[in-house]
Amino acid sequence: MAATKMLLCSGLFLLVASMLHPSDFGVRYLAGWANAGVNYDTVPNINRLGFGVGFEAWFLKMIGLEIDVFYTDKGYQGYESEGYKDHDFAEISFPLLLKTRLFFDRASTLSLSVFGGGAYSRILSEMDRDWSFKRYDLGIIAGASLEKRLGNISLVLEGRYNWGLRYLSDEYMPSRFSFKTRTLFLLAGMNVHF
Repeated sequence: MAATKMLLCSGLFLLVASMLHPSDFGVRYLAGWANAGVNYDTVPNINRLGFGVGFEAWFLKMIGLEIDVFYTDKGYQGYESEGYKDHDFAEISFPLLLKTRLFFDRASTLSLSVFGGGAYSRILSEMDRDWSFKRYDLGIIAGASLEKRLGNISLVLEGRYNWGLRYLSDEYMPSRFSFKTRTLFLLAGMNVHF
């Protein structure tokens, strides 16, 4: 009940704020490097490509929301008799992020933003066929982005860290250990404003 009241109050605040300040909406396209690993320091990470699209709304000049659909391969390197082997799986995630701008230049064309929020992620490949794997993950995301506005299009550089909260496997073959995902993203892309 308290969570419902909080969501309703937040929604009402954003509605009123958007009436008082012209809102800025955009569609973001991002792609880049993803360093994916697990919660064990002794297990090497893997490097993969991550990409996604998102919708952002700045209801106030300095406070906004973003919702994304993001795809990446995650996993780790496991040691086997022939050496290290990548154990990876595809994942699609749906982050919901609260954003705040820390800096605007005088012309309002360059901005630095920080963000944080949560994500629901669905495992799409390999793990779906193994009963010992969880089918979804929950995560916490934090990061920062630098944006240079050029008319209705902005160029974006972004870094984000996705910290998985669920143990995805109890007995993973062949490595046989339970793990949580950890992924660092370095991304570039564009934001189309409307």
